[in-house]
Amino acid sequence: MRKALDATPRVFRGILFLSLLVGAMATTAGHAQQATPAPQPTATPAPLAAVPEVANEATTATIPLATTPGEMIPAQPATPSAPTTATLVQSAATTVTAELKPQPQPTATPRPALSNIAAPTAVTETVTPEAEKPAYLRFTKQESIFDPGKGEELTPLQIEAQRKEAGLMAQRLRSLANIKDLITYDYTIEGDNESQIQEEALLRALKSAAGRLYFGDNFLLGLSLLEPYLRQNGNKFILQRTVSDKKFLPNNKVQLTVKMSVNLDMLYSDLKEKHFIATPNLRPIVAVFLEETINGNPDLTAGGRARIEKVFNENLFRTFSDKMRQPPLDVDLTKSAALLSVARNEAQRNNVDVLVTGKLDVKQTSQGPIYYDEFNFQEAVATVRMYRTDTGELIAEINDNYAAAANTAEAARKKALDFMLTRITQNLSQKLRDFWNNAMLDQSNFRLMINGVRQENLTSIYNLLKSLSPDLQIFEKAFYGEVLVVNIVFPGAEPGLFEARLREARTPHFIVNKVDNQHFELRML
Repeated sequence: MRKALDATPRVFRGILFLSLLVGAMATTAGHAQQATPAPQPTATPAPLAAVPEVANEATTATIPLATTPGEMIPAQPATPSAPTTATLVQSAATTVTAELKPQPQPTATPRPALSNIAAPTAVTETVTPEAEKPAYLRFTKQESIFDPGKGEELTPLQIEAQRKEAGLMAQRLRSLANIKDLITYDYTIEGDNESQIQEEALLRALKSAAGRLYFGDNFLLGLSLLEPYLRQNGNKFILQRTVSDKKFLPNNKVQLTVKMSVNLDMLYSDLKEKHFIATPNLRPIVAVFLEETINGNPDLTAGGRARIEKVFNENLFRTFSDKMRQPPLDVDLTKSAALLSVARNEAQRNNVDVLVTGKLDVKQTSQGPIYYDEFNFQEAVATVRMYRTDTGELIAEINDNYAAAANTAEAARKKALDFMLTRITQNLSQKLRDFWNNAMLDQSNFRLMINGVRQENLTSIYNLLKSLSPDLQIFEKAFYGEVLVVNIVFPGAEPGLFEARLREARTPHFIVNKVDNQHFELRML
């Protein structure tokens, strides 16, 4: 055998050696493939030009061949251009090439990029089509870096924050039609600029909305404070505002059409919380301010205020004069508007409904004997006015005087004051009773709420109502904003006939809405 090999040329011996080496390498590769723990499905031969890839949603990896039996190599990114043909020997004379047999690629569960972190689990949500949602829930959800699937899970605090945000957005986008107590006012206003016009429209709308409270068993307190409050805080009660038809007028003026929608529920709830809304007492409470002089000098010994309070109490009207801390009780409030304003504010804080004020003067007219007796003559003169504390309206005014004689000045003065002040107070009590029952307590035949009223319209409205019958009496409950609420005493009037007369009126002309047989809501055209 050795002789035969020696006889073989060197070239052929080299080729034989290389063939044996290639066979050994193929055997080694086969053993390594058998040592792989993955299941071996039926392999499908693939072209040697590319190595197949196994991919999933998280990673893309290629399973390589092992170099040593039992050795596992971590997944590496696939290289499409990697050759599958190994060039074994290339010489000037002959090139021997061995093609590796394609290895079957198992179908396995994809491994994650990092072996210690589990792959994210997909969450399936049932999405309601946008067109099928309620109108107030149709809004675009904003992207969040904490949304599931974006790399992090939402914490409970973030979930709660998103829930609140969605609720607020739904509330902002809720249709105005879903709000029951909503009223809209249209104005065409001229002004220096658009901002000024919108502020005026806002205040007019809110005051008119507040004035509607007088149509029920309520009235407003603190009117001198209410207007500044609405001007400063009124925007939160406006659900929608629309500005249109902008026109430029001469003298650098602007004209706008402004529409304001007021949420009455929110407005009334806020006004009640701030104590701007009150209900009338069954019997009004009175406070008396009286300036008293004797022979031109201030003197409280006459006791005029005490006499007036006594008669009011006898007529079942309580008096809270002593609760009034300001101004002093011995002044005439009609001397200045400031005094009356201070007294009205103090009265409203103490649940006083009516202020009685005026001036009383007692003087000696003569003194001398009659037959054989000496007599002193005293005359009392008084002017007394009665005001509502909520609006400052003058309810009644009485001027009276009375003279009396007695043996002494004090006795004559007492007789004059007792008679005159009792007469005055009885008269005031009757006027107050009629006014309160018919104006504030809704004991009249009809109550009208007229919207869109300006100051210049009042005369024509009252003339129209008085023309219905000479027996008709009008009691004005309030005129606030652009809302006039009046009570009508019309004995024997038929509701249907009264309604027809209102609808037939032409100057002014109304749109009439019948609430019931006693209450009518009108809008001026």
